[in-house]
Amino acid sequence: MKIQLSQQRPVAVLSMIASLFITSEVRAEEKAQLEEIVVTAQKRTENLQNTPVAVTALSADALTQRNVLTTQDLMQVTPGLQVSTQTAGDGGGSATFFLRGMGQQRSANGSEPAVGVYIDDIYYPSLEGTIFSILDIEQVEVLRGPQGTLFGRNTIGGAIRYTTQKPSKEFEASATVTGGSFGRHDVTGNLNIPIGDLVDVRLTVGRLKTSGYVRQQDGAANAGGVQTELGRIQVRVRPTDSVVIDLTLQDTKQYVDGFAYNMPGPIVPGPLFPSWYNLNPNHAGNLYDNRFASQCTYCQAGTGATREFANTQSPSATLVTSWNLQGDLTLKSLTGWTRVKNQGFSDQDGSPLPIFQAYGAGTDTATSEELQINDKNFDGRFEWVGGLYYYHENSLSDASSSTTQAVPPPIPGIPLEFVGVGTTVPASITSLTTLSYAAYINGTYHLFDKLSLLGGFRFSEDDKHDTSVGFPEERGSFISKTWRYGMQYQWTDSIMTYATASTGFRAGGFNPPSTTTPAGFQSFQPEYDRSYEAGARMDFLDRRLRLNPTVFYNNWTGIQVQTVEPTPQGLLIFLENAGRAHTYGFELEAETKVTENLLLFGNASVLKAHYGSVGTANGITVDSRFQRAPLLTYALGGTYTYDLTDAAKLRSTLNWSWEASQHSTPTDNDTLVLPSYGLLNARLEYSAAAHWTFAAFGTNLLNKTSYLGGVNYSSNVASAHYDLGRPREWAVSARYNF
Repeated sequence: MKIQLSQQRPVAVLSMIASLFITSEVRAEEKAQLEEIVVTAQKRTENLQNTPVAVTALSADALTQRNVLTTQDLMQVTPGLQVSTQTAGDGGGSATFFLRGMGQQRSANGSEPAVGVYIDDIYYPSLEGTIFSILDIEQVEVLRGPQGTLFGRNTIGGAIRYTTQKPSKEFEASATVTGGSFGRHDVTGNLNIPIGDLVDVRLTVGRLKTSGYVRQQDGAANAGGVQTELGRIQVRVRPTDSVVIDLTLQDTKQYVDGFAYNMPGPIVPGPLFPSWYNLNPNHAGNLYDNRFASQCTYCQAGTGATREFANTQSPSATLVTSWNLQGDLTLKSLTGWTRVKNQGFSDQDGSPLPIFQAYGAGTDTATSEELQINDKNFDGRFEWVGGLYYYHENSLSDASSSTTQAVPPPIPGIPLEFVGVGTTVPASITSLTTLSYAAYINGTYHLFDKLSLLGGFRFSEDDKHDTSVGFPEERGSFISKTWRYGMQYQWTDSIMTYATASTGFRAGGFNPPSTTTPAGFQSFQPEYDRSYEAGARMDFLDRRLRLNPTVFYNNWTGIQVQTVEPTPQGLLIFLENAGRAHTYGFELEAETKVTENLLLFGNASVLKAHYGSVGTANGITVDSRFQRAPLLTYALGGTYTYDLTDAAKLRSTLNWSWEASQHSTPTDNDTLVLPSYGLLNARLEYSAAAHWTFAAFGTNLLNKTSYLGGVNYSSNVASAHYDLGRPREWAVSARYNF
């Protein structure tokens, strides 16, 4: 079992800790210990409590018990993590990740993530399709703070690492069927087959489907339905005792049917609203007005004949070869290939009227190779990992938007066809190519029995080549030298403290050209972060109580801010560099075994972020609020296991998470304040001996409205979009292990 991380109010945390000390005295006869948590946050296997990194690690079982069903749910169990919808994105199939206030607002704007996503240590190259379903996962690790030495590019804010279950020497097979509200029906299964002494094979398949939950006021099917199909084959070969070869082939398809958002009234067209529409005599009596506002929380007007959708397919192949050369010396080769193809249609005005519609399609293809070496020297006092890294990515996007279209009448009194006299923005095909090289080393030197020195360095070069039809090409090279140093002190076998200073880097790039930027590609510069972090990893009461506090301070410069300028032809969206900002905060992760059967868990995050200067960036001031940077997030929960007869067990889990209010975008003219909310989840699971497992579970049991993102289009399309989280849901599942 992994550390179970949620978020807690400070008062609740102190109350819980006090009660645990009292309970420990009363129930001293009941022996129970927390299990060790093994992580690879430093690219070597080690106990979490000895790792000088702020990392959340959750096993497959912990994720299941807390109803973490997709990537979106990770923010309910990880302090400081925000998983948001893209602004002007696909509304459901993709996400942006923020850690400690650092993230990426949307894709296809020339920027790169601040939080890297890795699957079996292979970088995932796109935001599209990143709402992964948690399927046959061994562990998820969320690393908070810049990971500039070990992971390098696109990890100035942190990294999210998924580790899948690997083939083993034991025959295993299971099938799970789940049904529930909103037409949910999931079927998943896996099969592990050992073939002789040398080869093991694991197959994983799944089809997960749920219907929409946002009513279409024009009578169409509800928006927000998602269907995911996944197939994975893994082959492990052991040609010798010292060599292990892992080959993985995977294909994932995801389709989002209608985007889940609310568009409250009033709809009041402003001076920058496309004047050709509301002011043209041809549209008399057919104005864009409050008739298209949402009539309830989970309602939207509907987009008529052209339905919003997002369709993503992401095949991938990885080959990982490990050689144990001698003793502790290990050489590893990690080869990866991923292609993410997506297409989608969005209607930012949220009505059947042809005002502000956009179609986009793109393909991201990434190839990477990493050579990694692990060793211990000087009688084991120096543990280190070093490597060489190569990465090539090509992003090809085809985007078009249209302001004229004939559609059926969605509301009585609307003419059958619209005679538009506005503009049509032609398709623009843009190619963004990135070639990256890096060399790194990171290590720990045990200076004395209790005192260790920490250090690391990485040299990276990102070469970018961008082209777009009808515009001059652009090239640029961005070099970074990131480092990390610090100290670690092991006070006792169960108490460790550390302090580090580190740097992070996100490469610059080029804003793709459009009809609103006739000059072509416009460059923006890299951003940098210098981070200071101190933490403690502590086990008490004979390893029955675990407390892991962390404090941090970031000095963030050259911040890449997406600014938005409304024009009569549409939104002009481009990245600029702001001056300087400071973020600082406190994080706490805790869990305790009160008895052999009762586990309590929780965590909390307090974050402060403010600008020191904004430079020449538009749309913000030193008083502007940061995007997706809530002051407080917390969660509390517990699992109780009832031991029944014949090795049967009954487990019940209840967990609560809270998100404080936050802003949806960084710029003042298009941001929305997303209200605070809390989510209550529960799960009851019965396992009968070795074969059957039955479960009933519910999410958002109090049916609280949650907003995962949004954009204020009032200055352009006269409306505001709030992206909706899912309402109350329930489901039952049955699993059979063969």
